[in-house]
Amino acid sequence: MAPLGMAAVLSSHLCLLLLLLLLSSASHLAAAQYAEYSCNGTTSNFTSGSAFAASLDRLIASLPGDAASSPSLFALASAGSGPDGAAYGLALYRGDLMDRCACSACLADAFARLRRLCGAGRDATFYADLCTARYSGADFLARPDDNTPVINGMDANASTYPGWDARNATSRSFFISLVATLFGEMAMYGAYNSSRCLASAVMFINAQLPIVHGFAQCTPDLAPAQCWYCFQGIADLNRQWYDGREGGRISGVRCSFRYEGYC
Repeated sequence: MAPLGMAAVLSSHLCLLLLLLLLSSASHLAAAQYAEYSCNGTTSNFTSGSAFAASLDRLIASLPGDAASSPSLFALASAGSGPDGAAYGLALYRGDLMDRCACSACLADAFARLRRLCGAGRDATFYADLCTARYSGADFLARPDDNTPVINGMDANASTYPGWDARNATSRSFFISLVATLFGEMAMYGAYNSSRCLASAVMFINAQLPIVHGFAQCTPDLAPAQCWYCFQGIADLNRQWYDGREGGRISGVRCSFRYEGYC
């Protein structure tokens, strides 16, 4: 397929079908394998038996249940007080799924893994297919525009789109525009048209290219403009990181984006 012909298809928009829809719960539960974590390292370590350790224990004991019982499957909380005793946490389950037991289990597992993986670190984040968990000794809850840590989850084992050629500017621009178009439509819908700050989509270009499935979500406490701003940061990173692969994701605490060649 000639790159110039593909660019013409994109510019005409004649063969572009972009449908915003909710993806099935079963398909995502079957693919729940992704996991990334970050021991953020932004604050000092804590010691066993300290005020912070007690606050953190209370926090991560309550957050999974709080999120699972919330209508939005999302919870923010703090415990303790003072610069050395306060702990802050966030727990988010996928907004297009409503399995409250799975929500609680995913988050409890995420926090437990962080305690093992990050030891005495005061700041840690876990990203899974179905949930996001973070705790910190710093009040990141007061900074809803802070999406860090952001992790590049581009699938290193995924094949590239047919016709991808990073050395060819026209070909490269076309395929970058595929993912950008998908994300741009979802970002607009998720920020301004979804009460739960999320969107999922299926994009079909033509029979020679695979169907692309996408999902984007902000934490549901963000105002539409805040969610949109967060998504723009993801869009900037997508332009930097995208390299033609048929699957990938960018994970952040406040907003994230995923696309795959399968549902």
